[in-house]
Amino acid sequence: MIFVPPKGSASEVRGKALNVNLSTCRIALYINVPNWGWASKPYLNDPYTSIASDGTWAAYYATGGNDVNATEIIAFLLPSSYNAPVFEQRSSLPRELFDNCAAYVQVAR
Repeated sequence: MIFVPPKGSASEVRGKALNVNLSTCRIALYINVPNWGWASKPYLNDPYTSIASDGTWAAYYATGGNDVNATEIIAFLLPSSYNAPVFEQRSSLPRELFDNCAAYVQVAR
């Protein structure tokens, strides 16, 4: 389950993880901005989002540049032991994210 704000809004992306061991998982969020590419969010030096005990999580996706105009937002539910790739300005998402996630949700807007 995920809420993605409309284009132009800098509100948080919010979600809820269901049917997983929350103490061993975290969220990795990525956005795709036109004429820029895919980037880790919220920050390159802090790319992961914790999941609360009720399964909810929230992360800022608009932390600079033209982020509010992202056309795609994807959240991966990943094991805490996995170090997801961190990057900006990449043309595609690495296959390893899909291979290592318990689940993901992608929203085009």
